[in-house]
Amino acid sequence: MHLIRLPLMISHRKNEISTTDLFFKQNIGFQCSVHHDNFQKGERQMAKKKQIYKCDACGNIIEVLQGGDGDLVCCGEDMKLFEEHSTDEGKEKHVPVIESAADGVKVKVGSNPHPMEEKHYIQWIEIIDGETSSRHYLKPGESPEAVFAGASQNATAREYCTIHGLWKS
Repeated sequence: MHLIRLPLMISHRKNEISTTDLFFKQNIGFQCSVHHDNFQKGERQMAKKKQIYKCDACGNIIEVLQGGDGDLVCCGEDMKLFEEHSTDEGKEKHVPVIESAADGVKVKVGSNPHPMEEKHYIQWIEIIDGETSSRHYLKPGESPEAVFAGASQNATAREYCTIHGLWKS
């Protein structure tokens, strides 16, 4: 699985006769497109800054650095936009908890520690403090927490669970 962080760069090609008007492609097979059908129906989708998308076919995950019109496509299929969950349900707790630390903040996943098993774990924790963001990657067996130096108590935290998706404080 790859985590790809790309700016959404789109350019017009007016003379092309295909279902794709706008196109950006990396050698990994990721592309962004806006289809003629969507223009005609007025159903254009806009990718927004900081949104997270995943390809169900190959597992690629991307974060939008700059929003724009277009469908995010990977492996020939539309990528799935992750909804940011913010309310815990059930026994497993996912909502990130931000605590003060000596030189910033500590983010713990859930009010009870989240499992960190081989197939079910917190892959990363991110802090968003104004226009600044930082991400800490985790592996199975590690503690589901991270310290972010210089971040304020007013920051927002997000985390990605390999089974239950994206969660936000």
